[in-house]
Amino acid sequence: MYKIIIHDNKSCQIITDDADIFRILRSTFSYKIAGVEYSIAYKNGWNGITFLINKKGFFFSGLINKVIEFLKDHKINPEIEDLRKPVIINPEMDLSSSKRLSRKNC
Repeated sequence: MYKIIIHDNKSCQIITDDADIFRILRSTFSYKIAGVEYSIAYKNGWNGITFLINKKGFFFSGLINKVIEFLKDHKINPEIEDLRKPVIINPEMDLSSSKRLSRKNC
């Protein structure tokens, strides 16, 4: 099972039971910070790698196309569930009959 949930305009989540693909996906979307060897955190045991997908599968929605492309390259077609609320468009306002305010009326 491969499922991508779009929670809102900022975050998405990938849910899968395939641990190997998830591990490869996380390592693909990660990077090592330049010069991290000199930081205190690195000296305390951090390996300097920043993951764009966390251990629970959450990632920023800007990566969704790249994540889908990665999965399709591995012959995986994920199910996509969109939990965002639909946009409500207000009716247009007719301003033609309203009084125009002049500087004297303000």
